[in-house]
Amino acid sequence: MIDRILKRLSLVLPIVALAACSQSSDKPPVKDTPAEVQLTTGKADIATLYGAVDRQIGPAENAIFSPVGIRQSMGLIHLGARGKTARQIEEYFGLPAGADGDAALAKRRKALLTPAVRVTLRIANALWLADDRDFNPTFIDQAKILFDSGAQETDFLTSPDNAARRINEWSAAQTDGLIPEIVAPGSLAADTALIATNAIFFQGDWLTPFGGGDMHSFLFSDGHEETFYMMKSESRHPFAEYEGWSAIRLPYADERFVMDIMLPQERTTTVPGITPEMLDQLDAQLSAAAPTPIRLLLPRFEAEVTQDLAPALRELGMDLPFSRQNADLSGISANSEYLYVQAMLHSARLQVYERGTRAAATTAAIVTPVSMPPPFEGRDFLVDHPFLFAIRDTDNDAVLFFGRISAPLTYEDTAEEPEKASAQ
Repeated sequence: MIDRILKRLSLVLPIVALAACSQSSDKPPVKDTPAEVQLTTGKADIATLYGAVDRQIGPAENAIFSPVGIRQSMGLIHLGARGKTARQIEEYFGLPAGADGDAALAKRRKALLTPAVRVTLRIANALWLADDRDFNPTFIDQAKILFDSGAQETDFLTSPDNAARRINEWSAAQTDGLIPEIVAPGSLAADTALIATNAIFFQGDWLTPFGGGDMHSFLFSDGHEETFYMMKSESRHPFAEYEGWSAIRLPYADERFVMDIMLPQERTTTVPGITPEMLDQLDAQLSAAAPTPIRLLLPRFEAEVTQDLAPALRELGMDLPFSRQNADLSGISANSEYLYVQAMLHSARLQVYERGTRAAATTAAIVTPVSMPPPFEGRDFLVDHPFLFAIRDTDNDAVLFFGRISAPLTYEDTAEEPEKASAQ
């Protein structure tokens, strides 16, 4: 039964969870977080965020993202967020209010970075600050103290492509070359105010490496089947089943880290929707299960996904940081300049092979100025039905033209510039 189920690898990429089973370390924050102040799940839980990402990418493509990396990146934005914008970030990412939320994220980062055996985990942050703008020194200082985020003066105005090159080189260095580009050359605007980046890198050896393998058919999401190399393992692993899903837990050499493989029991091209309850149930069962003998056949594969997470987060209802009209990031700028998060680029890559796993993700929150001071307060005046008009000379109290427009015609601007009006 188990052997048959686990051979049913039936989509482009099985839903894969990398979990840290204990916690852990870097430079201490300004003040430690009280024991009762903890991160919670928040509205952007993994299942909900996965659903939004899946709808943006489409069911035929791989969907990979780093919840830890996204939360750390939004933590940098939260440092400069105020008012309703800060509260919305807290609500969706499960942060305690205000400075406690910043300290809780710093504590989580410190916990995750506890040294491990034959497992490497790196979490790096950086601020790329436009060299023609003034920034709140408290924002910069807290980013360094809490997130170990260095501040890099960057010339977006005259050398945006060089800025992109520098950011990409940083990403490549932090991810061991797995994410060589997060910002495409030519994509940065000259008025970019800052880019907050996070990079997370994981490399772990299996506790029990795979030995050998066989060629087996793999059912892709578009319906075609293709012969694929499957790594083979005959060992003891925790196993769980829940509402049409089967799951297996694979430990790394440091058993604090594991990979959960969650497989639909029906061999189908489409992965069913998931819920927080489903993920929690499988996690709880796997944590409690005694290892049982399993013959596992798992593809040796890699996958890579790059996307802008802003549409997915807006779909979930977290719209304020990305709103030109309503974002309040006034804690970032030294002169209370109106800023908003224009894009939240996220690139993730996963490699699974006989000896272990390599995974990395880089997130880049691109913050730009708003062209007009939001929020707008006033009445709307939408000219979308017949109207009257008058062209006046107000100094001479003369109406030059007057009329009614009931059926306007589309005006196509000509290529030639009209002659300048001149007084006769």
